[in-house]
Amino acid sequence: TYFEKLNNQSARPPYVVNNLDYDNHGFKQSIIQWESEDLITPDMWLPLEVSRGCAFNCAYCNYDRKSNTDSFKDPEVLYDELIRNYELWGTTKYVLVDDLYNDSKSKVRILHDRVWSRLPFKPQWVSYMRLDMIWADRESAEIMLASGARGGSFGIETLNEKAGKKVGKGLGPARIIETLEFLKETWNDQVMVEGLFIAGLPYEPIDSIESTIDWAIDTNLLHSYAFTPMWITPPLHKDLVLKTSTLSDQY
Repeated sequence: TYFEKLNNQSARPPYVVNNLDYDNHGFKQSIIQWESEDLITPDMWLPLEVSRGCAFNCAYCNYDRKSNTDSFKDPEVLYDELIRNYELWGTTKYVLVDDLYNDSKSKVRILHDRVWSRLPFKPQWVSYMRLDMIWADRESAEIMLASGARGGSFGIETLNEKAGKKVGKGLGPARIIETLEFLKETWNDQVMVEGLFIAGLPYEPIDSIESTIDWAIDTNLLHSYAFTPMWITPPLHKDLVLKTSTLSDQY
């Protein structure tokens, strides 16, 4: 069949790849090496890999490296990559393609001290962040701002406490709003805060979703927001994907 041929490495076109084609053994020493043919200009926001893997295990996520703390690049390698881009292309702005930036207290501090604060320019970057990590470590918000954070996308998912606990987001509505208020005061709109939500989580009725939408529209604690329908991998598709979510495995 077509899919059997696609999964056969020898039959696959060279430009069709997936996660199974690569290991992560050399990641911490790797860089994205841009060349003149890429036509990089100083105003571009370049993609940058800081780490791989996610320490968390959210029930809706089908990432094949969740519950994996592969940690982050060698700080000196990352520093040299940023210096090279700055000297060759004038690059100071980055979109971090990691699944999560603030997955540990030590990571936030090490990268500030050994990478971002040492640069001869003021970096700017945007990334996915986790709200409960800031609730537990308030100082990290100031450290990320000093490191160059200018945008944070937060997977809030829901303000329904029961639904949040079911999928691994147990901060609860009161602490979610408390932490967002703290960020409003600490970041003072210097970092754009995006709230990401999932509609259709277990145990969340429609009126709860509608209430959250109304809150997101009215609040001044978010600069932007997005709602995505809950995805369950259809049974007929499960053999075609690398990994299914915990919720998908239940159906």
